[in-house]
Amino acid sequence: MIRTTRRLLSACALSLISLAAFAADPFTVAKIPVDATANTAIEAQTRAIGSGQIIAAQQLLDRLTLESERAERGLPPLTAEVVGPLIRGLSIDNERRSATRYLGDVSIAFNPSSVQTLLRNAGLTMVRSQASERLAVPLGVDPDGALGRDLLPERYAQSLTPILSPTADEITSLYIEPTNDQLRALARRYNVNRLLILRQEVGGVSATDLNLATGAQQQYRSRGGMAGIVSQMENDWKATS
Repeated sequence: MIRTTRRLLSACALSLISLAAFAADPFTVAKIPVDATANTAIEAQTRAIGSGQIIAAQQLLDRLTLESERAERGLPPLTAEVVGPLIRGLSIDNERRSATRYLGDVSIAFNPSSVQTLLRNAGLTMVRSQASERLAVPLGVDPDGALGRDLLPERYAQSLTPILSPTADEITSLYIEPTNDQLRALARRYNVNRLLILRQEVGGVSATDLNLATGAQQQYRSRGGMAGIVSQMENDWKATS
């Protein structure tokens, strides 16, 4: 029987630190789902966390580098030997395990200077400045559906275009198209002046990035869920920052 816990683990000789310590940190990759099976529980845990570290490193380098340079030069090979020294801490949420299986959501914080050295040696420019925060406003979205689950708190708060997530109750209350006054009230509640209005569509997600101060809007569409939307927004930000 799989047991559910919520605690920080000592794993891979890493210092484990609460994710709150990494808030709005572009060198943190949050809530990577991991799932592995093996002959023993310890082996499954080691395998799952190891795979999560590689995935997090890939997402981090995609976040911090320019797409044009990656296409031209490629990224450094991300092996355990390369990624391990880059990591300064991790935390694990929603941990579940059995005798042969391990699942959880892994958040990993990377050392900025180590990452910068890796990218410099690879001839890649590192972009670390972040845009102003946006509040995600999902319309007609089931909190328990794919997009609702993808809006886990903090999952995209550390991106170069940080995104705040509303509560599940607020997602439910937004089934009906809100008025401009309701949108502005929601923005004031979260102390932001930008909203990312999201709609689930057949085969993907559409997003309207709305600047309430200027009225400017930018449209995005992705078949890759929120990850695809955030990637497009980060690419636009890196191109102009």
